[in-house]
Amino acid sequence: MDTTFDYSRKEQLSLVVRYIKDLNVYERVIAVHEVTSTTGQNLLEVFTKICLELDLNWKKYLVGQAYDGASNMRGAYNGLQALIKKHNSSALYVWCWAHRLNLIITDAVNSCTDSVKLFGILETIYDFICSSKNIVSLFEKHQKMLYPGKSIRRPKRVETTRWMSHSYALNNILSTYHALLETLEELMKPGKLVIEKKLVKPRRYAEESIEEPIIDPVKTFKIKTFLPIIDVTITQISDRFSERYLKREYLQFSHEYWNFECIKKLPENFYNSSDYLLSDIENSSDSEDEEQENKTKNSVFENVRTLKISLTLPTSSASPERIFSKLKLVKNKLRSTMSAERLDGLMLIACETDIHIDEDKVFDNFANSSTYLKNQLI
Repeated sequence: MDTTFDYSRKEQLSLVVRYIKDLNVYERVIAVHEVTSTTGQNLLEVFTKICLELDLNWKKYLVGQAYDGASNMRGAYNGLQALIKKHNSSALYVWCWAHRLNLIITDAVNSCTDSVKLFGILETIYDFICSSKNIVSLFEKHQKMLYPGKSIRRPKRVETTRWMSHSYALNNILSTYHALLETLEELMKPGKLVIEKKLVKPRRYAEESIEEPIIDPVKTFKIKTFLPIIDVTITQISDRFSERYLKREYLQFSHEYWNFECIKKLPENFYNSSDYLLSDIENSSDSEDEEQENKTKNSVFENVRTLKISLTLPTSSASPERIFSKLKLVKNKLRSTMSAERLDGLMLIACETDIHIDEDKVFDNFANSSTYLKNQLI
């Protein structure tokens, strides 16, 4: 479950369920619902309403829940996961591992002043190039001259909500680096655009000189950029992927792993040679055989049930993020006034394309909604 704003600035909640059917694991979006508040209590009410409409008994069958690290989701007292556990104590909460990794990368980038300056410069380039149509056309002209036959590129914005936006923005600048230099050099010519902005590095405490000469660039990069990022990355991985989280989420599964391995030997135990079965019958009573068979069956069913629960538990909440990408295509500027019910239906059709739809049944339901339509179709 996750929320985002659509084109009309309305907050939409996407709910994805993960389940096992015929020994296959499925993830399905079951609802896209508009919400006015994202507090834990309000999200619980929306979740309960959706499950009630779809006849899903989450208080009995829900075994896990995965969200991002927002306080309204993972809060220990008023978070959504805590409120759900009050009604269903077996609903294990999993903090999305993809979001954790994203936080580690963000902290690692912010720990180095050079990387912060780099992405700040990328944002400045985006604002400068895209703020004028003349500059954009000049940038495109140099791209056509230097890269004939290649597609025209424009600077991309460094967004905070898109995980890959930093990579896209940096690769875009690197691929058009020479065209960007030619554009800036032409703008600095007389009669063009003159930009004079003096950049002053802030002076730190006990710093003797404002600008220190760089004698060895490799050593400077290692000390100021590489080593700080490595230190922060190791520290963040130890904190966010600590033994406390691993024990809580996966240590129990590792203890049951040997029982899962024993399931592979079930055919050998149940279907053995006739000589072994005859000798076993002669050396044991009927009651002992029946008791041993019941123990074996109970052990098998418990292990299979545990395995299903382990497969059902999600490790990330990336599916709602992919649904938000589809939301931008469904609700765009041409469909910005559609109703919430229609948006929910269109999102289900767009996301679950592998589900077969009986067109005749759809026509019948559509015709039954109006007497005029029913007469016309007949």
